[in-house]
Amino acid sequence: MPKVNVRAKAGVKIRSERKPPKQFQPENSHPESRGRVHKRRRRRSSNATPSPEPGPRRGYFHPITSATEFTKEHMDALHMVPVLNCPIEEVVPVNHCPKDLLYRIRPFWSMSRENLYNLNYDRLEAAIIETANGSNESRELRKNAGIRVCTTAVENLLDVYTGDESYESESDGDAKSWSKRSTTACADMLCNEFLRNFTQLYRREFPSWHWHKMTLDTQVLPKWCNFTIRPDRVIFYAQAMKQKTPFAWVTINPYYLAPTTNEYESTLPQVAAQTIAMARYHPREVFGIQFSYRYVTFWRAAIPENYLDLLSDSGDLPPDVSIEMKRSTVLDLEQPDGRYGFSRALLSLLMYWNEQVSGKKELWTTGQ
Repeated sequence: MPKVNVRAKAGVKIRSERKPPKQFQPENSHPESRGRVHKRRRRRSSNATPSPEPGPRRGYFHPITSATEFTKEHMDALHMVPVLNCPIEEVVPVNHCPKDLLYRIRPFWSMSRENLYNLNYDRLEAAIIETANGSNESRELRKNAGIRVCTTAVENLLDVYTGDESYESESDGDAKSWSKRSTTACADMLCNEFLRNFTQLYRREFPSWHWHKMTLDTQVLPKWCNFTIRPDRVIFYAQAMKQKTPFAWVTINPYYLAPTTNEYESTLPQVAAQTIAMARYHPREVFGIQFSYRYVTFWRAAIPENYLDLLSDSGDLPPDVSIEMKRSTVLDLEQPDGRYGFSRALLSLLMYWNEQVSGKKELWTTGQ
């Protein structure tokens, strides 16, 4: 009589009648013991992570991992002092601006407010022809094309809010997002034309200057203030594909964070976080640019010589050691003098940085 498998006959599904070898049977495989095994594993994994060390002299600071957690208290702890509405000559080395190039792009910054709003191409073309003096060189033609692109970029930005000045009531998320996208498009077009067509510092091969996103980190700060930050844009010099040196952080904000609004002070911690992250690459001075709708400001932070050494060694700063972050007066791209100030400041910075890379100029100080 053949043998009958009782479990199979009772409807119990079995995978195999052959038991695995004894050496392959896991320990504590009984269902009642599984919970204890997991508890021991969780206890071991929790003990493996060391507790964070408190900050120097300010133990109430929790370690921050993002620049969004950077607050006014962190600015005070790092002795970072903002100074607003400084003359542009104290923020930007304007003596490095090439005057002949500034004159060649005069049609961009000389158009009146009315012609800019209407984008009077006849007046623009007449100014371009007068400035170019009938030159047909490819370099001059590229400059002329860049003038048209920059003028159109500002005009498109101003077209976002026409007539009723409705941007003053940005309360919903859609309006804020639309304002930031419009400002980003204008900033991208302006700075790309200054790099590509006006100064021709951008090249398709290395080395070259670029305008793009770039991640910055703060490896020189105490452990309670180590974080990474990714500014909206960064102007950097690329010696090779993986050899990039940032020279300026760029922040692009919607209108409700413009320097003319009450919410502007909330952007200062972000400015400080980007500045302290750039100090790893430039331990003496850090530059930055802020775009907020049609308003542009330039920043320069003067870093003391022993500032980073004190932070990395003891984490404690004497009262007389601080970073003075100077911000220029507000430049309005709607007005000719605002576009002139923006053009002169950006050209000066690009030429100044390029001279530093080539080793022709030393560090600029206020009063030169």
